[in-house]
Amino acid sequence: MSRGFLLIGDSLYDRIGRWDGRRFYDDMDAGGSCIYDFAEFGEYVYAVAYAGALYRSRYGIRWERVLGYYGGGNMWSLAVYKGRLFTGYNNGELRAWNGTGDTRGVLVFRVPNAIFSVATDGVYLYFGTGGDAVGYGARSWGVANVYVYDGRNVFLISRWDEFGTGVQKILVVCPFLRASK
Repeated sequence: MSRGFLLIGDSLYDRIGRWDGRRFYDDMDAGGSCIYDFAEFGEYVYAVAYAGALYRSRYGIRWERVLGYYGGGNMWSLAVYKGRLFTGYNNGELRAWNGTGDTRGVLVFRVPNAIFSVATDGVYLYFGTGGDAVGYGARSWGVANVYVYDGRNVFLISRWDEFGTGVQKILVVCPFLRASK
């Protein structure tokens, strides 16, 4: 949910739609790849795509491309943590952007596999790695780990390669996680 809409990302053409509770709107077809994640940051909502594009919209209606593919490859995930927009890349880069300058942001950490999922509880940033689902063109194998970033350091919190081929999604649901650290 963002800007009063349910935002929907397509799995083949960089299409974004929204539902207002009564009606569906098809807002963007960029003819690219797949929309993998959304995040609100500053005055915009952002969407990342498989083919490395970053889109934004002020109201969740009209979208513009603000970043294209570079050597980092596919962008899989987004999360806002400590006033910065974090992005997980196919090449294992975890990048952070503060809202000014190069939208790609700065390299925070690099892991040996693609970063597929990023989530935060406001205190920590968690991210998962691995390979993509078979059939989407990326490698279907990977080192499936879960890491935590405390704003300065990154720590592995799972056993090495514990989650099959990839950690596709992380969701922070329990406030007790903060107390257990």
